[in-house]
Amino acid sequence: MMTNTFGPYPATSAQRSMFLHSAAHPSDTAFDLGFVFRVEGDVDRARLIDATRAVFSATTAFSTTFRHSDDGLIAAPGTGVARVLEFDRTQTPTELLEAMVLEETEQMLASGPIAPHDPHQVTARFYYGRKTLLLSFVASHLVSDAYSFYRVVGMISTLYASIEAAWPDLVSGLGEHPGTVAPPPISPRSIDRYRALVETVPEPASLPLAVRDRGRIRGTRSRLRLDGPEVRALRESEMVGEYGLAAVLFAAHAHVLSRLAGSGAITVGVPVAGRAGHRAKNAVGFFVNTLPLPVLIDGSTTWRSLCGQISSGIRTLQGAQGLNIHGETGSVLFPGPRATVDNAVTFYAQDLALELEGASVVSLPINRTDLPYPLTITFADEQDAIRIEVGVSDAFHQPTAAAQVMQALALATAQPDALVVDDAVFDDASTSSSPVEVAKPELTVIDLIRSIAVTQPHSIALSADEEISYAELADRMLSGAGELDAHEASRLVVVRMRKSIDAVIAILSVLASGRAYVPIDPAAPPHRVQLILSKIAKELDASPTILVDDSATGPGEMCAAVITRTSRRTRPMRPPTVADRAYVIFTSGSTGEPKGVVVSHSALSALLGSARSVISSSAGDRWCLFHSLAFDFSVWELFGAITTGGTLIVPRPEEVSHPDAFADLVEHAGITVLNQTPSAFRRLADALRRSTRTFPDVRVVVFGGEALHPADLRSWRGEANAQTRFINMYGITETTVHVTAKEITEPEIDCESRSMIGEPLAHLGIIILDELGRPAAVGVAGELLVFGAGLADEYLGQEELTAARFRTIEVQGRKLRAYCTGDRVRRDIDGELVYLGRIDQQVQLRGYRIELGEIEAAIAATGRTSAAVAALVSPEGREPFLCAWVVTTSEEDADAIRAELGDHIPSYMVPAVVVALETIPMTRNGKPDVAALPLPAHETDEEVDDSLSGRIARVWAEAIGAGRVRAQDRFLEVGGTSMHVMEVHERLRTDLGLHDLTLVDLFEYSTPAALADYVLSTRA
Repeated sequence: MMTNTFGPYPATSAQRSMFLHSAAHPSDTAFDLGFVFRVEGDVDRARLIDATRAVFSATTAFSTTFRHSDDGLIAAPGTGVARVLEFDRTQTPTELLEAMVLEETEQMLASGPIAPHDPHQVTARFYYGRKTLLLSFVASHLVSDAYSFYRVVGMISTLYASIEAAWPDLVSGLGEHPGTVAPPPISPRSIDRYRALVETVPEPASLPLAVRDRGRIRGTRSRLRLDGPEVRALRESEMVGEYGLAAVLFAAHAHVLSRLAGSGAITVGVPVAGRAGHRAKNAVGFFVNTLPLPVLIDGSTTWRSLCGQISSGIRTLQGAQGLNIHGETGSVLFPGPRATVDNAVTFYAQDLALELEGASVVSLPINRTDLPYPLTITFADEQDAIRIEVGVSDAFHQPTAAAQVMQALALATAQPDALVVDDAVFDDASTSSSPVEVAKPELTVIDLIRSIAVTQPHSIALSADEEISYAELADRMLSGAGELDAHEASRLVVVRMRKSIDAVIAILSVLASGRAYVPIDPAAPPHRVQLILSKIAKELDASPTILVDDSATGPGEMCAAVITRTSRRTRPMRPPTVADRAYVIFTSGSTGEPKGVVVSHSALSALLGSARSVISSSAGDRWCLFHSLAFDFSVWELFGAITTGGTLIVPRPEEVSHPDAFADLVEHAGITVLNQTPSAFRRLADALRRSTRTFPDVRVVVFGGEALHPADLRSWRGEANAQTRFINMYGITETTVHVTAKEITEPEIDCESRSMIGEPLAHLGIIILDELGRPAAVGVAGELLVFGAGLADEYLGQEELTAARFRTIEVQGRKLRAYCTGDRVRRDIDGELVYLGRIDQQVQLRGYRIELGEIEAAIAATGRTSAAVAALVSPEGREPFLCAWVVTTSEEDADAIRAELGDHIPSYMVPAVVVALETIPMTRNGKPDVAALPLPAHETDEEVDDSLSGRIARVWAEAIGAGRVRAQDRFLEVGGTSMHVMEVHERLRTDLGLHDLTLVDLFEYSTPAALADYVLSTRA
């Protein structure tokens, strides 16, 4: 390293990292330093000013600016000047001066950051009041870390107390800076220890990254104090004695981080000094190196073991504090995003203090809404107290995080052998008591239909090619039930029929006989049909009764007309009770084999009772049986209509197979309650755009089956019926169709991108659990568990699977039976419950955990497509990449969608390719058929792109090593880091002859295509 304190030098790795962060996020003001002191009493203002100027003049780092050259980023001491400014505020009332100075300082910080080339990297402002002096410091982090500023402020205090003749000797050490001292040495043994530590946590979780607001992370900081008996107990505790104060404080940070990450596998960001030796410790500048500290918390971790784990980890980090995690060795230890720190905890052994003899000096808190990371905690030891500042992103509930810090310190102090995870809710192993019994309805759906048949016998219950009144419906279902008894039908009756009035009456006859129906779609593949029949036969220990549309053709089959159109007046021997099974619907299992979900009359009646008020259903409503009888959405359509006195329209197959035909049906049949999957609704909305239809009768649309994005509703509101209510009802087969309900309002249609699912229906409750089985914090994604009266009984004949998915939990002292949905949701800070997708839809790409549902929601929010599907594509022999398929007729729209996504989601979630389609292929249940989506055309094109953008992309790909880079890929999306920037910059200059490119250009023109366009425009 150079020893000439004013000679230019290549920027250090720490300076390069900070510089590149500034280039990538030029509006991020969080890293600049700011301090305000109030000085009262007998103070020599002139002497204080002179002392400050003397210190600033002697501090070489404060006169450093940064520039580009052929050798990369250069730090140039002596090219700037630290300012000391004075302001007369004696006309300002004393009681207003402090607030004014704080506000001015906050505005200066918020208007930053200080640019690397700015000649004024540090500024001190003195405000003279009538009785008070206020001193404000603002500094670029590029020229000073907090440790250095402590030294500078301490030196001002020293000069103020010393004779001026001694000042030159006192400030002589301030000339040392990052360009004059060597970085800390790192031994192979230190690297080996760090590697072993990293391997203990192979896949740490990351904090949910909020999309930056114009480059900034918005958040809230709170200030706490641990003093009196509490701080004495902490200092005298066994844990501090054994592991040190810093380890205990960092353990509290790790606890909060684990809560906000929703995981026990975490990485704590620990700023280390980055200094070794006397010269370095006395030098001023930006030396600090934030290193990742892997930490593992599980169900057996105690506060003692956590403190021990962190204490050992800190020692490991101290031995590696000179490691450049973006360099050659660091990139091996921390590939891809593992080198990106998303939190930081700092401990200062003393607080920043300006000490002036004869004066009272108080450090004033500055309110800053920008955070360097989504979570930052700073501890400062004030001897008689510990000052704590907790900064939390706006995505989280800040008061909870602050309270958890204090709670963690109290537990580590008083109960070191207590478990860190003390609120996991699973209680399967407990035998002390059984889950609490839930209240059950008294009436079955058959009871409700018979009651309506008495009160409104002539009202139309079913309508198709014929109309069936409630009186006739009750008579035919009871006669059919008697016929099933007469034919000694099996306990489980398979209904393998097309949607028709006969199919509806067959189902009701099965239920009225005390039996359960098992729907099978007649169009289902033969292999699936045989699997389902074999499972039912195994349950019955005999072949099941199978109702079909036509004449019986196989063993056990019976023509449904035998029971639905019988002229005999037989009646069932035993009517159903609420404890009886109502139906068994088979859904796709994770192994590919269907699993039968057994639902009782009790659960079905509980659903209908709760949901009735949500949609305000009445006898005048007209519903449509749109969905397959084998899809549980049809359960809601069928019974929602005929248990409230409404009319169920049963369409012909051709009336629902095409959206134009279905639109005609909705219009002419006067449908008032329409139930749709969002995918099917988008096709219907497209049909509306191609016609002049309006749907004045449709008063409510109920969505279910998949994620709904509010933007999907815009065209309907504008073209079909502005008065229609839209209700999103999240649910699953195992919880009897619906769990929650959320009415989507007009402002939400216009502005929201989240898939909001509302609150649970009255008969159900929910809880969100993180990966450790704890209630998830606000803003943290976790698995949704459902409890209450709507849960299915079991999976047919699958005891182990039933036990795995239906668990006993303890909530507020009550043991409850709950269903683990496998769905990821999040309770946001505004209280909204947001659906993110299936847990098994969460994918990993370059180390990032990505929710495909969030990508689809962001695409919908652009308003440029009527449907979208996102997936991780893994071509054989190539690196995987994110792809999205969108419905649009224009490739330009697809490109525009991709360009806009960076405003909605983090860059690593932006699909590498967006494919334009005329329509999304659908399954029979009205959901996207992902397997049928076409691969991007250019993924099968092996031709070499020799354009400038293609050559730039190949340089990126070779430097980053993460696979193919496409012309529209953003640098950070494909795994680029600050060290990659330096290599890419050098190779573009040498290999492609782009000598005029600067490092900032790589961030400003962040895709190969954009960079190529820029280069060509400058040449033109």
